[in-house]
Amino acid sequence: MNLGAGSGVAVCEFPMVEGHGGADYLLFVDRKAVGVIEAKKKGTPLTSAGLWPAQETTIHHLEESLVHFRPRALIQMATGSGKTFTAANVCYRLIKHADAGRVLFLPEPPEEQVPIPDYRTMGDGGVHRPSPDLLDTIFACQQRQEWYRDFAEVTREDPVAFVGSLTTLVPVVEAAEQIRATLGFDPSERGDTRSDALRTLVDHAEELGVLVMVSGVVGSNTHRKLDPHEFRGFALVDPLAPLVFINGADTKAAQIFTVTHELVHLFLGETALDDDLATWASERPDAFFLEADTAVVPSLQATSTWANGAGYEPAAVATFLQDAGYYLVAHAHAHHHVVVTHEVVAHSTKKIKIPNACLCVGVRYVTPFEMLRAERARFVIAS
Repeated sequence: MNLGAGSGVAVCEFPMVEGHGGADYLLFVDRKAVGVIEAKKKGTPLTSAGLWPAQETTIHHLEESLVHFRPRALIQMATGSGKTFTAANVCYRLIKHADAGRVLFLPEPPEEQVPIPDYRTMGDGGVHRPSPDLLDTIFACQQRQEWYRDFAEVTREDPVAFVGSLTTLVPVVEAAEQIRATLGFDPSERGDTRSDALRTLVDHAEELGVLVMVSGVVGSNTHRKLDPHEFRGFALVDPLAPLVFINGADTKAAQIFTVTHELVHLFLGETALDDDLATWASERPDAFFLEADTAVVPSLQATSTWANGAGYEPAAVATFLQDAGYYLVAHAHAHHHVVVTHEVVAHSTKKIKIPNACLCVGVRYVTPFEMLRAERARFVIAS
């Protein structure tokens, strides 16, 4: 054995210390052992004993998929064909012959939640179990939005001015006129076809700084077509990188309406929440929530003026002015209320905290524990 034959030498069938057998190949670099290679025969035959023909075929096809580096596979087997036994055999072979450390075996797929609160569907009905196509589309858009937001922060781009510029208190006709004026879209620009109208509407939105994405497939995979019956589009609200996705598999007329629908969400700066909190709120009596009145308007202006002149970053100001905290502070300012909040004063310019706003516009605030102490609340454990 000549370890000086080269800078790298492989020694076959090298005997190890007693009790550890031998290495098929022991690798040396500059006369120092650096690794071991175990030689194995190509493939491990599948023993068909105890397997039905359908099970044997299924396992063989799955392993063929893995060999060709296609790790995602869907196995479809008829009822009563032994799916659980097949899965157990697959797990055993992965551990025995493919060095799988652990295998997570679930009796049914986990129930995944849609990671955004609102998206347009046919008939505005909700989706109880989102498909992988919908989830992958949302995740891809979130990644692109995050990339563009980071780019906008690095290049010090200004926030998109219209995001969060409307509230539900604005009359419908007035809001529609403001949206049309902001977009600069005139009915005379619609063109001769619906495709022309859609392209013009998208162009106007993009000129304002909206990322508009239209696609009928997942990513670039033409085999994964999006289903308009599941969703027609969605909006991801962000002051620096507002994004609208349109399902390109839908009709042109529907796509035009979807673009408009999602742009309204951006103008509102929020999405129509369809969750447990919204359901709970809708069940409260009319007097449970305080309505905005004319006295609040000057306080909204005073709070907005302070936020814009307090030295915060533009993105922080834009986020605050479309957040519920802005209206909470203004309402308390107008009616001399006390704000209850878990937040504490912060000296960062990246986010406006409620206590900072309260201090600067003359509103008193307390923590929930201070409020409970002042109200002498008592908690009784029922027997």
